[in-house]
Amino acid sequence: MIAVCLLIGGHRLWGQGSVIFCNSSSTLVSNSVTGRPVAATDGVMAALYWSPVGTSNFVQIGSVTMVGIPLAGLIAAGTRVTGAATSGGATGQFQVRAWGGGYASYEQAVQAGAGVLLGQSTTLQISTGNPAGLPPTPAASLRSGGLQSFTVTPAVGPADMDIGLRVFDGLNIKKIAIQNGSLISLLRISKGGAIYGVSLVNTNDPNASKIHVQTSAGVMAWKTLP
Repeated sequence: MIAVCLLIGGHRLWGQGSVIFCNSSSTLVSNSVTGRPVAATDGVMAALYWSPVGTSNFVQIGSVTMVGIPLAGLIAAGTRVTGAATSGGATGQFQVRAWGGGYASYEQAVQAGAGVLLGQSTTLQISTGNPAGLPPTPAASLRSGGLQSFTVTPAVGPADMDIGLRVFDGLNIKKIAIQNGSLISLLRISKGGAIYGVSLVNTNDPNASKIHVQTSAGVMAWKTLP
């Protein structure tokens, strides 16, 4: 079994719990499109999310990392530290989330909707490490909480439709895409008593309008229709 885990030192952990953000050859991340473990060339990113036990308020801890380095399907991203609500040695909840499409975060990828590779592990309850304790204990492994392999698959999002929303971008009048189906978008409008979600994309997307909006997932652009 291959496991590549980097312990990154030099940090004061201030009593918070610590875990190692890595998997192994028995818990690989796979790509449903290729049918193989995720390669670095697939452009899939991953982040570790944490919440206190008894809540579902997951937040990203630490930076994102590329899946497939050093080998296909592997994550090797070093130590992550929980929020203050999980003290060193206490149990916290964790989840690995992965996405494609070049988005900066899992939340942005979800907002993008159909076609974007998305996947996540089950929720793991792990007794964290406490390097600041007396005596210190090492950062915990995700495998100790039962991490299993999971697969990223293309999201099935609502199709875009035109309900007559138009904007002027300084040169032309643009049709704005509205989600047809479930309300996924964080930006919503009302028309005729119905609530619709405005389709949002990365600001560098070919269908991005010049109208940008700040969301919890970062700055996104209203999507235009042909």
